[in-house]
Amino acid sequence: MLVKTICKQVLGWFLFLSLFWPQAAGAAPSGEEIMAALDRALNSYQGTILMDLTVVRPGGTPRTSRLRVYISGTEKMCLRYLEPARERGQGYLRVGDEIWMYLPNAKRSLRMSGRQNLQGTDLANDDLLRLDLFRDYDPVLVGEETGGEQECWVVQLTTTEPSVTYGKMIYWVRKNDSLPVKTEYYSFAGKLMKTMYYKDIQEIGGLVRPVRMEVHSNLREGYQTILTMVEADFATVIGDAVFTRDFLEQGY
Repeated sequence: MLVKTICKQVLGWFLFLSLFWPQAAGAAPSGEEIMAALDRALNSYQGTILMDLTVVRPGGTPRTSRLRVYISGTEKMCLRYLEPARERGQGYLRVGDEIWMYLPNAKRSLRMSGRQNLQGTDLANDDLLRLDLFRDYDPVLVGEETGGEQECWVVQLTTTEPSVTYGKMIYWVRKNDSLPVKTEYYSFAGKLMKTMYYKDIQEIGGLVRPVRMEVHSNLREGYQTILTMVEADFATVIGDAVFTRDFLEQGY
């Protein structure tokens, strides 16, 4: 009799716990997990990218520059302007938290802030040169969007670190492959400054990623900056010598 009673109690507990198993199995990931997966999908590589940077202004002719970008993980990036001729040789270098800009006319590289504007675009230096943006932020899953063709997690990143460029960012991240769809950038006062859209997700250089990124200013109507990957090589190892001021100041 005692054995039967114990068996019934154990069975009862299993039935009770089973009510919660489906919920646990389908539980949403945390904000930290989502952003870590995005980081692995988007930034965990090294290689070179040939990229077009187009600046659009209302009533004006779009202005396009061609760049060669060297990347090693999230800590190192070197960017060189190839075209047009008047910009050839200009470049940027980022190693860790340090950013340098080189102008051939100045014949030396200058220390820059991540908040400073990137060459008359709608980008801050951090937007393009800094890939470890999540380091200084606290990511929290705030919702999900399941409408349309892409099911996304919505993650809000906030910070109290005064040295960073944005007080808050909101990411829409695809559930199926952890690639971003959209990012909203807010000032520390809570004002929406710009929105980045990640488009044309396809394979390039052997990796799947968005090859077109559009930055729309929310402060000035019609102001846009478009980044388009033309070709990429993620198989070639980039030596440390590339990520130095000596290499940057060679110009091209």
